[in-house]
Parts: sequence; C-alpha cells; structure tokens
Amino acid sequence: MALLGLALAAREGFPKTAEPTPEVLQAIRLLLSEDSREEARGEHALRRMGPSIAPQLRYFVRKVRNEADRVEIVLSDLEGKGPADRGGAAASTNSFFHGKLLECRELSRKGEVRKALAIAEAVGVLDTDGPYTWEIRRLARRAKERLVAREVLEPEIESRKLVCEAGDRPEVFFRITNHESRLARIRLEKGVLGTANMSITRLSLDGSSNREERMLRIKVPDNVEAILIEPGQTWEHPIEVDTVDAVPRVGIVARIQIEGRFRPTRWTVEAKDENLSIRMPRTELWVVPPGEGELAEKPLEMLTAALFFGKLEPFFTGGQLAVWAGEEDPYLNEKVVETLIGNLAELDAGRKAIAGRLLNQATGQTLAPEPARWREWWGKMTGGEPEAGKKRPDAPRGRR
Repeated sequence: MALLGLALAAREGFPKTAEPTPEVLQAIRLLLSEDSREEARGEHALRRMGPSIAPQLRYFVRKVRNEADRVEIVLSDLEGKGPADRGGAAASTNSFFHGKLLECRELSRKGEVRKALAIAEAVGVLDTDGPYTWEIRRLARRAKERLVAREVLEPEIESRKLVCEAGDRPEVFFRITNHESRLARIRLEKGVLGTANMSITRLSLDGSSNREERMLRIKVPDNVEAILIEPGQTWEHPIEVDTVDAVPRVGIVARIQIEGRFRPTRWTVEAKDENLSIRMPRTELWVVPPGEGELAEKPLEMLTAALFFGKLEPFFTGGQLAVWAGEEDPYLNEKVVETLIGNLAELDAGRKAIAGRLLNQATGQTLAPEPARWREWWGKMTGGEPEAGKKRPDAPRGRR
C-alpha cells in the first residue's frame, strides 16, 4: 500500500506529505465562500499560517486541476469530441480565461472595481460558451452594481443601534444617496422600492440554536408614485422590523441579518436611464436579554468582566457577541480566541462548555473544550501559547 501511495503521488506530480491539514482545508473552504466575510476570515487564517503551508496549497490547487481535467475528458466524450479536441489550443484558451477570472476576482477584492469590470466585459465578449462564462458574467454584473452604488445611486439598509434588548423595537432605515450631480427620479408601483430577506438566528446557553427567515417589503404608501432626490442628497424611510419574539426568554441571544435589493419600477438620473437592480450590503443587529444591552455594546469587555466575576449569562452573551463582532475584525477575533484559551483551564463546567462552542465558532475548529488541545493548536497558529491563568483580567474599574 505504501508503494502504491508513492506511485500515485509521483504520477500526480506532488508529494503525498503535502496534503492539506484539516486546519488548512477549513481555511480554504472559508476563502472560497460566497460570503465576503467568510472569504476574509479564510484569507486571514491562511496568511496567519505563513509560507510553511505553501506546499499544502500547491497540493490543493494541483488536485483540483487534476479532478477538473478528468471531468473535462468525460464532458468531451459526451459532446462527441475526439482526443485532439481536449487539449492543445482549447486547453490553452480555457487556461487563459480562467486566469482572467482569477485576476478579476482579485481586482474586485482590492476595490479596483472599474478595472475588474472592464476585463470581465471583454472576456464575456470573447468567451461566450466556455466553462467560466457564467461566472465571469456574474462577476461583471456585481462589479457594475458596485460602481453604480459608489458613483450614482447608493441604496442601503441601516440599524441605528447594533445591540438592542428583547422587547425593544429597533430603528431600521432604508436610505438612498444620490452621488450624481443631477436629479435622481425613482418611479414606484404601489410604493414598492425593493425587497429584503431577514434572518433570525437564536443561540441559547445550552448550545441549542434555531434559525428562521422572513421576507420584508421595502415600501412607502401606495399613493407615492415617485421620489425625487437632489444631487448629493440622501433620502431615508423607516422599515418595520418586529423583534418582539426574537428573544423570548433569558439565556438566549439573537442575531438579525437583513439584506436585499433595491428594485423599483424604474429609476433614472435625469435623462440617463440606469434602471439597474442594486444589491444592498448586509446589515445586522443583535438582540440580548433585558438588562444586558449596555454592557453588550462592548462585548469583549463584557466577556472579560464575566470571567472575573464568574457570571454565566453575561459570559455567554458577551462571548457570543464578541465572536460575531470578530468576523469582520481579525484583531478582535484573535483577542477573543486568546482570552478564551488562556482562561479555559480555570473555568467551571458550565462556562467551559460555552467557551468550547465559542472557540469552535471563532476558529472553525471542532476541538473539545480541553485546555491542552487548544493551547497546542494555538501554538501551531501563532508560534506561542497563552500562559494558563495569566490572561485573567484584573477587576474592571467601577465594578464591585
């Protein structure tokens, strides 16, 4: 079996020892996610691991290419193409277009949207039925949406407060900004400006969770047929978001995420007819039990205070909110992970179970809440480990 493994590795052209570890595979999955926040987390994790994982990434890339080639052979046979049609110029052309797709993705990620759009549109003209046609056109549409939102008309949904207490009615607004130097006119039918999807994810102290989705209509009164926005001005309108039942009892926190599309009957900027449906970036708010809203505005501080005072529910609330906040803040995410691992050995059973679930979310790992295993993992990631018992914070000032 060992000889067979070596033979297969030699045939594939890369060493078997370079196979990605579970940690690297998890980071790759995040990097390839459609969710931009998951993508950023994956990239951060891979860069943090450093150049030592380059052989593993090379292994992954070559393996994926090899699998794609095998599928291409079957596809060619199904389409009645001979062996000569599978390689040569066609393979080189596909490789070129694939390289351009990767270039467009990278340009979009860096914010060079106009350049990404120009390349994507050019490739879309040249490659009308290739394996990357659908994805390059999708990338072009998204790039155009981003440019229009940045330079012409920008719709967004915003919550005035990130954290609200159960029973409160959050202040959520739909807002449109006219970035042009000309008047913007939005024509409506039955007052509809667009639609949004609202998801509510509830997590509880015992580790159980549930998720539901609701559809929201973004609209003004039916008799409003048009909205005019002067150059450089912003128009906004409240959205009814009912969170009364989002957190029905103590010991539960909820994450509400809202995203949608601006899609009126027609919109123009004077004579320039854009009329493009525009994706609105996701906004979110967190719902906490009554009485925990003030501290929850600073989740890491809430977490560390709960560590000192030994309180279970503030530890759960602060920790969960800190993990959510860390999804967009790699520095905060590392501080949360380091704080939890550094104190894991000193926690009672209830808080240790919660800390294990928080670490699983924050790192993508599925380790049991055993301090030694987490310190070993942390050492591999950072080249060191938090000193057990020395990460416990001092008593926060003003708290007795």
